[in-house]
Amino acid sequence: RLPRIAVRIFPPHRRLARGPPCAVLWRAGPLAGQAPGRLRGRVDAYVAPLVRMRDFAGTVLVAQHGRILLSRQYGIPAAASPARTDSTARYQIGSVSKTMTAAAIELLVEEGKLALTDPVTKVLPGFVHGDSITGEMLLGHTSGLMDYYVWPEYAAGWNRPLTDSAFQAIIESKPLDFAPGTRSNYSNTGYRVLGTIVERVSGLPLA
Repeated sequence: RLPRIAVRIFPPHRRLARGPPCAVLWRAGPLAGQAPGRLRGRVDAYVAPLVRMRDFAGTVLVAQHGRILLSRQYGIPAAASPARTDSTARYQIGSVSKTMTAAAIELLVEEGKLALTDPVTKVLPGFVHGDSITGEMLLGHTSGLMDYYVWPEYAAGWNRPLTDSAFQAIIESKPLDFAPGTRSNYSNTGYRVLGTIVERVSGLPLA
C-alpha cells in the first residue's frame, strides 16, 4: 500500500462533470529507491478504480524529502470539462483556504496592524452591518452573514470570478441570518470578507 498522508477530493463526484479537478498528495515512504515504472504502476493501480467510478480526476504527486518522484495526471476528458489536468493546473482547495486566511489575520494582529475586536468598517468603510461585525465574529462564524452557498447568484455563476465590489453588493442585498455575535452558523461569506481584509491591510494578494 502507498503510505498516504492526505487525499482531498473536490468537488464531490456528483459535480465532477462540471467542476474543477482536484489534487491528491502522498508522502512516499520507502518508495524513493523504486524504479519509476514500478512506482507509476503502483500509483496507477491505486487511482484507476477511483477514476473509473468518477470519484477522482486531477494530479497525483508522490514526493520524499522535497524531491518529486512522480507527478501524473488522471483526467476528466477534455470534452467533459474546460479545466486542464496537467502539472501546471491550479486546483480549488476548498476550505483549506480558511486556515490560511485565519493565519494571515493572526499575523496582522501580531504585527499590530489589526485587532480582532475591530469592526469590519475600520478596514472596509461602508460595509453593510460592518459596524456591528468584528474580525473575531468572522473567524468564529458568529457574524450572521448569510452563507453564499445558498445565494441564487452563487449557484448561477459559481465558476466565474466575482470582484470584491460585486460580492459586497450581493451581501448588501441579503438580510443577516441573526444578530451578530448572538449565534454561530458556518459562513463561507465571512471568510471571503476576511480575505478582503487581509489584502487591504497587508497590501498583498491572498491568492
